[in-house]
Amino acid sequence: MTDSPAEQLRRQEMARTELQAAQLVEASDPQTALLHLLRAEQLDARNTATLLLIGRTQLRLNLALDAVDSLERMLRLSPGHQEALSTLAYGQVLLGNFDIARERAQQALGLDPDDRTAREVLADCHAAVKDYAACLKELNHLTVVLTEGPLARVTQKAAYCLFRLGHFKSALTATSTLLENGFESEQINAIYLEAQQKVREEIALKYPNLTLWQKFTNRLNDSMLLRVHLDSTRGMESLQVRYDDAQVELRETGVAMEEHERRADELDRKANTDQLTGLPNRHCFNDHWLPKVSASRQCGIVAFDLDFFKYVNSVHEHAGGDRVLAKAANIGGRIFQQPDAHLFRFGGEEFYAVAFLPRQGVLDLAERFRAALERAAAAELAAEGLTLLWPEGDDKAAWPANHARLVPRVLTASVGVAFWPKDGEDVEAVMKAADKACYAAKHGGRNRVVVYEAAMTGTDERSPANAVFEASVPRGFRPDSARKERGAVRRRGTAPIAEGPEEGVLSVEGLLGDKDPVKPEGRP
Repeated sequence: MTDSPAEQLRRQEMARTELQAAQLVEASDPQTALLHLLRAEQLDARNTATLLLIGRTQLRLNLALDAVDSLERMLRLSPGHQEALSTLAYGQVLLGNFDIARERAQQALGLDPDDRTAREVLADCHAAVKDYAACLKELNHLTVVLTEGPLARVTQKAAYCLFRLGHFKSALTATSTLLENGFESEQINAIYLEAQQKVREEIALKYPNLTLWQKFTNRLNDSMLLRVHLDSTRGMESLQVRYDDAQVELRETGVAMEEHERRADELDRKANTDQLTGLPNRHCFNDHWLPKVSASRQCGIVAFDLDFFKYVNSVHEHAGGDRVLAKAANIGGRIFQQPDAHLFRFGGEEFYAVAFLPRQGVLDLAERFRAALERAAAAELAAEGLTLLWPEGDDKAAWPANHARLVPRVLTASVGVAFWPKDGEDVEAVMKAADKACYAAKHGGRNRVVVYEAAMTGTDERSPANAVFEASVPRGFRPDSARKERGAVRRRGTAPIAEGPEEGVLSVEGLLGDKDPVKPEGRP
């Protein structure tokens, strides 16, 4: 039953009275304040100011779970409330939910970059996962404080991080400052004593002949030890002066860590990227994609080999060969670099691509790559100043001794396809199966796609048995009539490869060149 407007106004007025009563005793008697606030919520459940104060008061009473519930209800009424977000983040830290706390704190900082509560929550989240450098960076933002309590809390956290990072002198300075100004806790005392011991050990290593002096200083009180050995603390009498010095070191550490992170990111990028083509490399594939491929229900693997690539290196030298490799990678990237596909270069002439597609999608990508390479590679290279030339005639192996004339030619590839787990016990075995299918395409006339089948099992790509199979493939036969024999072969101008029911992940291996150890000697 809905209250009348007059009744609603009366309840809202009573709720305001309870809220004011709670605000009067909040600082001195939080328990009584909470009772007033709960009555106010019963009278007006949609008052966001009441819910926010309930959450803050419950946190003061160590009722973190109740506080989180109150603040979540408040945010449902007023999404994006900055103070509620930062207070909720603090409550999640108390509950140990650091991922949620980090997310809420970042939302609060997005609304107010100077939110000290959210900044301190991020520092706590970093410290929880032992990322002390990141914790120091967050504490570095807390340079302006209004009361000694927050200042001491931040200094204690900074001392802990400095100690964990091996900055014992700075940790000792910070904890000594806290103790001298009456801020004492079990953690502060522990950091102080351990840092003091580390500083003494550093002094002993630096001045090994000061044994008697060291014995004497060990008998000094802690304040005198600092004044004798820590130049940075000599003459510092106020808490603020010492804290300012600590902030300088925090800022310097933050700058150094930002540079370190920048360099680490750059090294990681280089470690995961092929320098010639700009593609992700073997390291990236092994770390990020191989587990996905191995765990997939089905997976397609395609191996491709550039036709007559040895003559590119012979005619245009290795600089020209590198340009051809880069162009093939560029065209392959246009085909395979998409939301559900990825292309890699493993080094040398080895390329792979991974795609989460149906079986027919795997075959379509392989054919699209073959056709795009034939159609565009030579033309694009010519526009860039490199005209691809091949020895004229069928006996290319005799070049250059036969002085054959060099003629322009398009760039093509022979492509082989295999599927996991049908064609091998592991991913490596399926790659070898795809490679055998690639050689079947090579010996069947080049510039075509061949699908691996069991008829090829047991034959090595260099073996005569495999050559017999390749020679037995009729020229120009259509895939739909040949799949039941030795393997489905796709040639230019033939019907599309038949679509199968399997869903799979595509992986492409490119063996671009004549240096692959599994290729027959002298094969172009």
